[in-house]
Amino acid sequence: MYSVTVLMSTYNGEKYLKEQLDSILQQTQVKVYLEIRDDGSTDKTKEILKEYERTHNNINVHYGENIGFAKSFLGLLYGNYITDYFAFADQDDVWYKDKLVSAVSKLEEINSAGLYFCAQDVVDESLNKVRKQSFEKAMRLTKYSATTIPPCRGCVQVWNADFQKIVVNTPVDSQRVYSHDAWTYLIAFWKAILIYDNNPHIAYRQSANNVMGTYLGPMSRLFYIYRKAMYYIFQMPNSKEKCAKEIERLVSEEEILTAHYRDSLKKRLAMLFDPKYKEGIGFKWRLFNDFLVILGKL
Repeated sequence: MYSVTVLMSTYNGEKYLKEQLDSILQQTQVKVYLEIRDDGSTDKTKEILKEYERTHNNINVHYGENIGFAKSFLGLLYGNYITDYFAFADQDDVWYKDKLVSAVSKLEEINSAGLYFCAQDVVDESLNKVRKQSFEKAMRLTKYSATTIPPCRGCVQVWNADFQKIVVNTPVDSQRVYSHDAWTYLIAFWKAILIYDNNPHIAYRQSANNVMGTYLGPMSRLFYIYRKAMYYIFQMPNSKEKCAKEIERLVSEEEILTAHYRDSLKKRLAMLFDPKYKEGIGFKWRLFNDFLVILGKL
């Protein structure tokens, strides 16, 4: 039976945490080990974690101060683990029982470093299905265009031990990387094999506590787009640029334009028109990216 280390960061997640922990512990045909870091919760999350750690010998919890989800997950990612496979988990979703074994079966088909990701069912707070969200378009990206858009979510990512070795041997500046899943996603584009499964194996819950999230309907989609725009312009300006600089420094032998587009007008124009930085990106995201490039906020 294959073993899987599941990495989870928690923060004030008392409402749905037990349901998610149970769904992870109920995974079939794999041996699960949960490594959890609590990011300074002030509700009953810590009490729940202590209860589960006391009653399950495959759960290990680390308690720390609030440093934000990205740094919290990155700290877990660079831990010392001895398992066959690895996965990220959010605190408020529900995993279907075959989530991990489905990923493992796909990854077993390759003999090198690989990262798997799957579709997800977007659900409301009561787990009523709203829609299926596919990430199939991500497979059309190039390693260059992947540096310009958000990654597939960490909660659908699973990877093998060969990929984990690449990650731990690629030390990261957490000040430059805006999210843990963006980092693993980009490393996969540049140094590994990507595998996509269009079957949903997770109920991706949308609630008021979602750090990033997605939309449920037409009106919430407008708010989602607005929130994304404000996030990248004001909260995380130049997030793609900073992350691309890390990738370029660590895994690339060539200049990545995303990391240098603000150096000159020539490079900024190249960023707007070079097709390899556009390939696989939908029309709306292209327009949004061009807007960020013009503002110097990509």
